[in-house]
Amino acid sequence: MLRARPYREWRAGRIHRASAGAVALACSVAAAAPADLDRAVYERAAQFLPSNQESLILNATVRPHWRAGPFDRFTYRHELGDGRAEFVEVDAATGRRRPAFDHARVAAGLAAAGVANVAADRLPFRDYDEAGAAEIRFAASGKEWQCRTNAVACHAAMAPAGDPSVVASPDGRQLAFIRDGNLWIRASDGSGEFALTTDAVPHFAYGATPEANIVTAPLRLAGRPEPPAVLWSPDSSRLFVQKLDERTVREVTLVQSVPDGTEHRARAHTWRYAMPNDPAIPLAESWLFDVRARSGRRLAIDPVATVFQTSVESREAWWSPDSRRLNLLVRSRYYKTMALYAVDAATGAARRVVEESSRTFLEPAALGERPMAYVLRSGELLWFSEREGHGQLYVYDDASGALKRRLTSGSWSVRNVLAVDERRGFVYVAGVDREEASDPYFRSVYRIDIQSGRRTTLTPEDADHAVLSSQAEGLGIPPRELVRDPDASQGFSPSMRYFIDTYARTDLPARTVLRRADGVRVAELEQADVTRLAALGLTTPERFSVLAADGKTRIYGNLLRPTHFDGSARYPVLDSIYPGPQHRRVTPSFVSAVFDPMDAQAYAELGFVVVTLDGRGTPGRSKAFLDESYGRLGEAGNLEDHVAAIRELGRRYPYLDLDRVGIFGTSGGGYAALHALLTYPDFFKAAVSDAGNHDQRGYLAVWGETYNGPDDGQNYLAASNVPLVGNLRGHLLLIHGGMDFNVLPDHTMQVVDALIAHNKDFEFLVVPKAAHTTILAPGYAMRRSWDFVVRHLLGRNPPVDFEFPAPPAAH
Repeated sequence: MLRARPYREWRAGRIHRASAGAVALACSVAAAAPADLDRAVYERAAQFLPSNQESLILNATVRPHWRAGPFDRFTYRHELGDGRAEFVEVDAATGRRRPAFDHARVAAGLAAAGVANVAADRLPFRDYDEAGAAEIRFAASGKEWQCRTNAVACHAAMAPAGDPSVVASPDGRQLAFIRDGNLWIRASDGSGEFALTTDAVPHFAYGATPEANIVTAPLRLAGRPEPPAVLWSPDSSRLFVQKLDERTVREVTLVQSVPDGTEHRARAHTWRYAMPNDPAIPLAESWLFDVRARSGRRLAIDPVATVFQTSVESREAWWSPDSRRLNLLVRSRYYKTMALYAVDAATGAARRVVEESSRTFLEPAALGERPMAYVLRSGELLWFSEREGHGQLYVYDDASGALKRRLTSGSWSVRNVLAVDERRGFVYVAGVDREEASDPYFRSVYRIDIQSGRRTTLTPEDADHAVLSSQAEGLGIPPRELVRDPDASQGFSPSMRYFIDTYARTDLPARTVLRRADGVRVAELEQADVTRLAALGLTTPERFSVLAADGKTRIYGNLLRPTHFDGSARYPVLDSIYPGPQHRRVTPSFVSAVFDPMDAQAYAELGFVVVTLDGRGTPGRSKAFLDESYGRLGEAGNLEDHVAAIRELGRRYPYLDLDRVGIFGTSGGGYAALHALLTYPDFFKAAVSDAGNHDQRGYLAVWGETYNGPDDGQNYLAASNVPLVGNLRGHLLLIHGGMDFNVLPDHTMQVVDALIAHNKDFEFLVVPKAAHTTILAPGYAMRRSWDFVVRHLLGRNPPVDFEFPAPPAAH
């Protein structure tokens, strides 16, 4: 009698009907059944998820809070381990440190006020404001507390409930909000309100954000208020607002199959969502309002292409400190032209200061960062451009728009402007110079004389240097629960006399030092404590370089091995891919390699060697290197470079088993993982594709139009996985969140339909309530991804019904 067997045994034996031959095959398969993987392997892998970083690495970053006073001083939170911490104060001139306040008295005051589980080294806040010589204020447990530091005395008031539907003026007296698409002003004391506009109509509204904005879309789907996109002048007298026109933009629909509450009917969510080369995209008129006069005028600037974010949200509009001028950066559709406009606040007159164009696309800064355009009091404009092949700064005459001089030049690249010290005549930048650094991704900090262009290296260590800044790549200002005053939480002191530098490599855990503005080291503040991580037996990540598929370009990545690594064994290889091109996959530092946002080390712990790599066509190098991907999104981050790299690594390291190579990714990485399986079927044997944008014609217009350009008849067809599914030979797991408002589930469903039409075997998981990138959250989808690679590449049976432990409690 043929016994019932688990699905995995039926698939392994390829049994399709009961027959004598099938029974014999079943017996042989059962005899050679793969061994079970110990549950402890999954438990160990789970320890390397990013949610465990704070418990395993201490003091990897320092977030300073510069304090007011007659001398330069700052405080920060020093971690002691096991959730314990203390606040220290540092005198920047000497580097001397001391306790920032009497922790025991504050703890006693909180305990006396009824706060439980508090101790001197377990205070329930991460930052605070000084409220005098011996008093501090902070938020904890939903309340705003004020405590004496020279006595046992704390009192609390309910923290004012923040209203996300209003934007307060800098003086706190007025609140701007949107009602029925029109712009209104309300006195913050509730004494009155009035409308500034009355002509809004549905989908042509003031202060609106594009409906396809992936930040505000979850608020809309949940029925919660969206913050208005308005920009107050520093003196609280004026408002810059855009009137967004989405009336003719085509719609998409997302079906919520599992509605909340007791409702049993599915819900349909419909919104406007422009796709590449659509006849209509969102366009924004620019308006300036005089709040005191209750009047406004439309600026004489063509409507701004606003597919994803308004100019306010992207920080491409900003006021001068004296409120007399509004600066507005305008990019054309397809991002081939960019211009800076200066708007006179009193008259509303707009003039174009500078404009430039590109054959491919223009970016004023890395994604999500403030544009590198600075109007100086001297009447000059600092302007960033990659027009000569590398990121450089140029000086323009602000009045005439004439180019005065190149401030920087050569084969090195400016990556970020960190600070501008106009009084002393310096601009501080993060940049990369291949003649100074061993790795083209190692940033250093440079001081540049604004008049002469003379460049001084301030950070000599051969490592990647990061200075906390609202402009700095990957180091944005954290949320308010971590930092009370974002303006004071900068790497540079308000006096511009000191800065805080954190440097690291993949083989060097972070070190944070205090430096003078001329680069002289004042003191070492912290060395990341990796004692707990070392106790787990971590194998140090390896930075590697190999030749790209063109045989001449050197490309870089990280190699991650399991803690139980045995150099005499053979390991299957996993390529953890994200193809960009808006940001790169790999960062050359220890913490970001071990606690990779895409869980590379956790996958390594399952018994793999994991490769993370940036091929040609990704940012952080030259403009030519980045432009390798322009119009070629179908190359998925130059997959031929990934294949060439893994093959070279296989020749270098005999423990890599290149007969068992898999690939996994999410979002753009989900697209690339499937594309790899379909275009290199003899190389990649298995793929996990999560939330993939499998056809760029059906994704956000701003994505395809910026990086793939106008449709030339082939470039978008080549960037679709659907026509390629007939090539499938390996094992495939497709995953998508049913409530993915970023990459709509349609993308994966169209792939599934094509696979069925080609009679292909594959696995498919829809997580009904999940949004974007389901495999990055510890839970069912992540476990299924782990099970899949373990079964098909490691050749083992995964542990049954594994559940991820709860993440450590935040301290």
